[in-house]
Amino acid sequence: MPDAILEVKNLRKYFQVKMGFFSRATYNVRAVDGVDLTVGRGETLAVVGESGCGKTTLARTIMLLVEPTGGDIYFEGKNLLKLSDAEMKKVRRNMQMVFQDPFSSLDPRMKVKDLLYEPIIAQGGDEKEVLKERIPTLLGTVGLERWHMDSFPHEFSGGQKQRIAIARALTLSPSFLVLDEPTSFLDVSVQAQILNLLRKIQSDFKLSYMFISHNLRVVAHMSDRVAIMYAGSIMEKGRAEDIFKAPSHPYTQALFSAVPIPDPKRRRTRVILRGEVPNLVNPPPGCKFNPRCPKADKICSQRVPELMKVSAEHVVACHYPD
Repeated sequence: MPDAILEVKNLRKYFQVKMGFFSRATYNVRAVDGVDLTVGRGETLAVVGESGCGKTTLARTIMLLVEPTGGDIYFEGKNLLKLSDAEMKKVRRNMQMVFQDPFSSLDPRMKVKDLLYEPIIAQGGDEKEVLKERIPTLLGTVGLERWHMDSFPHEFSGGQKQRIAIARALTLSPSFLVLDEPTSFLDVSVQAQILNLLRKIQSDFKLSYMFISHNLRVVAHMSDRVAIMYAGSIMEKGRAEDIFKAPSHPYTQALFSAVPIPDPKRRRTRVILRGEVPNLVNPPPGCKFNPRCPKADKICSQRVPELMKVSAEHVVACHYPD
């Protein structure tokens, strides 16, 4: 794996909620529960899982948009949780995020030029220089025209809005982008355009990506490595080709079995998961997946499985991996 640009160690994010009679009792929702991840320079790490598994909370916690409950986040060798506000402001130039919904991530009252130069001005840039050179260049990079600078977000299609959001993320010349399901709100034909744009930008600007998705076909197209997430924890991670060729965790196998095959003559054995995603206030003992796992036995409800090696870069948290 390339040198790490981001390293996450035992990251936890618990949200406190009040329940019970008169809401007197306080409980923790374990949205992110002991996650270890590494993103190499110039690579794409995809974080995959069904809705509610904690993917977006993980991304927002890494970006410090929400304060972590515990753990460490190292970016380019610096522990972000130990930096001062001034030091963190400098680091933020190099790590940016593209949000899932372009309709709500852009201020409808601001013109495109205002949306793009706002982060540059916040970092002490020169407004006139930005408007003259930087913004037209950014718009061209994402496939928009110079005259789009004076338009408002409501004048654009969904795909164009996401292009603007990508341009905004690039304004400070970052080295790392978090992409939180950047195509899930878009039509299928537009999705392909945005994904190809992201790959071209990554190649041109030597970027590292953390790509959040539940679409395995998109993940196969975009990622170098994959981490499978369930109920706030990592179940399996490794090189994309290894996981797609031989998924080892029963949850990963169930996800893969649900992907349609574009050939009516081919059939795939569908793994049907019983039950529901566990309550993160009171997760099941042992492996969090054990109430739904077709392989579960006594040990699965007694002991939390540690990540064990399947191959050189492929690890899985399961007592009985394939």
